[in-house]
Amino acid sequence: MIIPIVLLSIAIIIVAVGLYLLSRRVKLLHNETNTRVSQYYIRTNKEHGSDLDKIHTMILELQVHLENHMKDKLDELEKKIPITNEELLKEVQQMRDDFLALRQNF
Repeated sequence: MIIPIVLLSIAIIIVAVGLYLLSRRVKLLHNETNTRVSQYYIRTNKEHGSDLDKIHTMILELQVHLENHMKDKLDELEKKIPITNEELLKEVQQMRDDFLALRQNF
């Protein structure tokens, strides 16, 4: 009865030590992964950061240019819109009044 207890105790101790070693290895790998990721981020940021800034600036300039171009085109189209009925009636009434004034002068 003592031999199974001793063997079980030894097995438990071996498993506990194995788990401890594995957890320590996982922590080391986690730290190494974090270090590599941060180094990669720093390296790529140095290599491509200025390019990304240039692209961002170009996109903003293009957006401003497109907005201005759209406003210009919209203004051109607004000029092509025919006048409303009220404005037309006012113009006709003004022409009529001018005609009557000219007619009275002759």
